[in-house]
Amino acid sequence: MKNNEEFDQEEEEVAKPIVKDGLKAKIVNKIKGSSVTVIAVLAAALVVLVATSVALIIHSNTATPILPTYTTTPTEVVDTDNNTPPSAPVVTITYNEFLKQLKLMLFEQNIASESISETYNYTGSTPNIHMLEISIPADKSNSVMNELIYLLERNRLPRLYSEGSNIFITTTADWRAEITITAITIAPPVEIVKYPFGVTPPARGSGKIALLIDDAGMNLELAETLLNIKVPVALAVLPHLPYSKQTADLIRAKQKTVFLHFPMEPLNYPIADPGAGAVLLNMPESLIQQIVAQNVENLGKIDGTNNHMGSAVTENADKMKQIMNSLRPYTTSFVDSNTSPNTVAYDICVEQGFRCGINKKFLDNENDHAYIASKLYEAAELANTQGGVIAIGHLRPDTILVLQEIVPELQKLGYSFVAISSLMK
Repeated sequence: MKNNEEFDQEEEEVAKPIVKDGLKAKIVNKIKGSSVTVIAVLAAALVVLVATSVALIIHSNTATPILPTYTTTPTEVVDTDNNTPPSAPVVTITYNEFLKQLKLMLFEQNIASESISETYNYTGSTPNIHMLEISIPADKSNSVMNELIYLLERNRLPRLYSEGSNIFITTTADWRAEITITAITIAPPVEIVKYPFGVTPPARGSGKIALLIDDAGMNLELAETLLNIKVPVALAVLPHLPYSKQTADLIRAKQKTVFLHFPMEPLNYPIADPGAGAVLLNMPESLIQQIVAQNVENLGKIDGTNNHMGSAVTENADKMKQIMNSLRPYTTSFVDSNTSPNTVAYDICVEQGFRCGINKKFLDNENDHAYIASKLYEAAELANTQGGVIAIGHLRPDTILVLQEIVPELQKLGYSFVAISSLMK
């Protein structure tokens, strides 16, 4: 296909007069000499005219039409600083119309119009710079940027340049009457950190945490799930339950720590029953010795013991001495579960020459994930200030679930989970 320039040239050639100057002279002479000649000349001229018209019609039907071009006239805007008119094109829409189009574009991208924020700079009391900032999801930044560029070009608002996520556009007269837009910035939104169970973790630290999980012996599968957590853990097994012996065997097979969770009389006994194998305040030392032997035999070899309930017994120094004496042949490690503010169990343990520890934080007094997570974080903060803490939880699905999630998070923050024996003195 020929270009427009070629078409123009052809049209020019077709439009050239066919009758030359010499021919004109001859026609004039013949007109002077003969009327017949005049008629012949007129007929010839008519033929030429018809032929020329036909040629023009044919050409107009075959040539590609020249499309109209759209131009913009520079706006006469006087800069207040140097009185130099800028070379910006005329804007075809107002600022408010542009803002509506911008919001519509964002709506089509499923982005709320509230994501647009506007900031102003002033010269005296007059705003001279207006910046729009659009907060968008990171995965939509490219598509929004492309749509924004199209929006500017469609409205004949040329970009000065693009830099990263910024698009800078020209200042124009129609908009200066309202306010000047100098830049549109697309910025990813501030990332919202989602913490496990919605609980904010502590700051980084270096404390040591020893986990002691009570009330094993009723659910062998749950015990195995707990023991698969890849940190040291002591599992305290209640004696004389359906799976007490199997649980103790499993703990030893997993090379974790087996504790006898020793039932002792609570302050609200008999309303609260500590269960089989419990030591009561009215028992003589000889009976306590038998009970201790039966409890240990039910589990096999143990690494230590801690009290189950026992708020009444742990407040009684004499009874605690009898229990320590009875435990000596089997273990010399004891952890005071700290079930009473008036406990003397830890002091008696130290007095008897045992390796002793004391619980500093119960993790799961409520079966709520957020609560358990918060208590575990509190234990970590204590460990950071005190060097190390023993924390007690119970063999329950909710507790295990939280431990599975939170233990790795605390390790990332610098906290370490250690064998309970390393925090006993």
